[in-house]
Amino acid sequence: LILKAASMKGSTEAHLGVDAFQSVMISSVLPDRHCLRMEDYRFPPNFDVAGNLKVAAVAFFEDRVSRAMEHFVNVLDRGSNDQLKFFKVACCKAVAELFKSKPEQERRLLKIAINKFGD
Repeated sequence: LILKAASMKGSTEAHLGVDAFQSVMISSVLPDRHCLRMEDYRFPPNFDVAGNLKVAAVAFFEDRVSRAMEHFVNVLDRGSNDQLKFFKVACCKAVAELFKSKPEQERRLLKIAINKFGD
């Protein structure tokens, strides 16, 4: 729901969604390393999900977090080029804070930040 609010185009709800999603991701969801996608996990060919439910749950959770973060960075990229100045500034601040705090999607965040130097 928060990510959906952040995806709204340049509204007050989008601004609140960006702030809320960034806060949740930094404070409690994102680890201090890159999240792995499900296809990046090296499961053995005879991996038993029922016997290793914790490993499978962690892999699934990290995959979902990584995909949500990718979507959020897309929202920040679009928002950093928005016509409304308050939303553009909020997105740029979120990019800087995420880049400084957590390594997830750091290449894309750096690319967004560098593109803003020209503005």
